[in-house]
Amino acid sequence: MDAGSRMIPTVVLVITYSIALIAAGHGTGPVGLLLVMGTAEDWLPGQWVGWISIVALIAVTVLLRASPRARAVAQLVAASGLYASWLLFVRVAIEGRTDGIADYYIASAPFQAAFVVVGIILLRQAARRAAVK
Repeated sequence: MDAGSRMIPTVVLVITYSIALIAAGHGTGPVGLLLVMGTAEDWLPGQWVGWISIVALIAVTVLLRASPRARAVAQLVAASGLYASWLLFVRVAIEGRTDGIADYYIASAPFQAAFVVVGIILLRQAARRAAVK
């Protein structure tokens, strides 16, 4: 697998995560905006988990070139961190609201789909590598 195809899951997840929409307070905005401009203390846990997951996702993609199985597992763990960050943002956004969480899943459909597709791909890669050894 060449360097470009190794980066595809990382790029897809980070981009779709960054454009996932969160409705809170006085409007709707992408998660990427919350990462860099979210100032309330309530957003801090989501920001920390999000940035750590982005850095981890990029780091394991670059540093674990020699071990495809370890890279796939580490990418899956880092991707799970991105999802946890999204859930933390949603938790803050739905406080005091009467509507359900379904709207947030719909507004972030590209991220939801990318997470599932990339997760399946990474699980298959890890399983395939385990079967080869």
